[in-house]
Amino acid sequence: MKVRRASPEDVPVLGRIYLQALRDTYNELLPEEYFASLTPEEGEAVWRRALERPGQEVWVAELDGRVVGVAGCKPDPEHEDWLNLGSLYVDGACQGRGVGRTLIQTVWDRARAMDCGGVSVCVVRDNPRARGLYEGLGARFLRECVYEFGVWPLDCRCYVWPLEEARP
Repeated sequence: MKVRRASPEDVPVLGRIYLQALRDTYNELLPEEYFASLTPEEGEAVWRRALERPGQEVWVAELDGRVVGVAGCKPDPEHEDWLNLGSLYVDGACQGRGVGRTLIQTVWDRARAMDCGGVSVCVVRDNPRARGLYEGLGARFLRECVYEFGVWPLDCRCYVWPLEEARP
């Protein structure tokens, strides 16, 4: 598996992975109205904006020469000198093959290179697969929070990995 910085040429595949992951993960948690509003153009716009946002980094994982996962990180607004893993999406056909774990490790490595103290992440409470991944990698529960998908709020859990405890 190869991990590299995302480029503008990756935007169409990032948009596709993002939209499919949202549908697969939140299908029973969000109304169809939300998914109907998600156009391919909007999916691409999310990643185009991420690539242009100062301080944001977008990493992609490739298997057999094709992009199969994406992670976005940025400075954590709540923890000075920490990074926030703001997004992690893996092509459904490639889940369970270490793509998410590899992208998380990339963000940890980046945080270490920047002399950060840790990495934070928030995940929808009713997303057991993602919670299992983060908790299995030693993420410590910090607090409950709410994230809004459009006008639809979902309960979330925020976790932290102090880097002295984060292991591959």
